[in-house]
Amino acid sequence: MSGFVLFPRAFKSIIFPVKSQIPIARLGAGTIRREISVPSWLPFLLVACNSIAAPPQSPGLSFPVASPVNSLVSKYCITCHDSEMKKGGVDLDRLRQEDMVENAEEWERVVRKLRARQMPPVGKERPDERTYDQVTTRLAASLDQV
Repeated sequence: MSGFVLFPRAFKSIIFPVKSQIPIARLGAGTIRREISVPSWLPFLLVACNSIAAPPQSPGLSFPVASPVNSLVSKYCITCHDSEMKKGGVDLDRLRQEDMVENAEEWERVVRKLRARQMPPVGKERPDERTYDQVTTRLAASLDQV
């Protein structure tokens, strides 16, 4: 099929005759070739490599557990909800060391228990109302950002 050009996809089955080729560039003996020198493309290469190699910056996706939460967990919760006992299937020792984003559902469960004043159970040492409110507010605010 020489002498014809077939345009795929855009012009299915439309055939145009080619009368002559259009020369794009002819390099002769007297033509000066322009090349891109290393110093001119090196900065672009470094920026490209840096952006590929650097981990993406995502400022709202990493939420460590706040210190008031850690202190409440250490004081009132960890004796029953550590990695050994895991009462109720909750391992707060592991949860407070990991990122909140990865464990949002479990932290939501903790917030519900604290708001309802179900934990720590009656008969155990419990935080005062101000501490309950402060921790649940802090946890809920952090979870809302997730």
